[in-house]
Amino acid sequence: MKRVNAIIIDDEVKSSENLEFLIQSYCKQVEITAIYNHPLEALEKLKTTAFDLLFLDVEMPQLDGFQLLELLENPADFKVIFTTAYKDYAIEAIKKSASDYLLKPINIQDLIKSVNKVITEVTIHKEKKTEKPQLLRIPSVHGFDLIQIQEINYLKSSNTTTEIFFTLDGVKKRVVSTKPLKHFEDLLQGYPFFRIHDSYVVNLNKIKQYMKGEGGSVMLHDGSEIDVSRRRKQDFLNLFLG
Repeated sequence: MKRVNAIIIDDEVKSSENLEFLIQSYCKQVEITAIYNHPLEALEKLKTTAFDLLFLDVEMPQLDGFQLLELLENPADFKVIFTTAYKDYAIEAIKKSASDYLLKPINIQDLIKSVNKVITEVTIHKEKKTEKPQLLRIPSVHGFDLIQIQEINYLKSSNTTTEIFFTLDGVKKRVVSTKPLKHFEDLLQGYPFFRIHDSYVVNLNKIKQYMKGEGGSVMLHDGSEIDVSRRRKQDFLNLFLG
């Protein structure tokens, strides 16, 4: 079950307590991390707090909900459900890109529906933020090239440069970067690449065959044969031994 961290801002104590009770009773996937009954205090706290969802009252003294939202620096980092006793605020809430709005007194089914909508939005947003980029930027003397990571066969250290070998539309290609091999090894952390030799980093998905030897060697699908260094042999084999 996906969980979201939520904050309630409402100048009426009874309203905020009632909303907290409803959320705790019917929306178990939501964790209330803070409740504020003074909008100015809330504004200062929110600037240094990470959260997923804000239940925000509209009519408040000193600072209404719309004004408070405009003063926050990164409203795109969280979702907003406005709470209000006035139906006329619905249009304004939509203009502020709110995920939803709830009319007071809050209906349980409306609350559940709004929360489920937000959970979906938060999940998609988090997945996009953590999604790994599929393009590798290759600096060169002329600028940079962009290569699909899954198309890379292997990378080779050549003195002070790195050669990147890849296959595009069935054609073997090569680009040269002014960055050292270690630079790319670090960039490819988390992807299926392994440094099998001081001079080579290989895409594990491109390996077709391993051949025994002092260190052995690998045959890639593009026909390249690359030596495995003796000191890296066991770590390499462990990747396939489970």
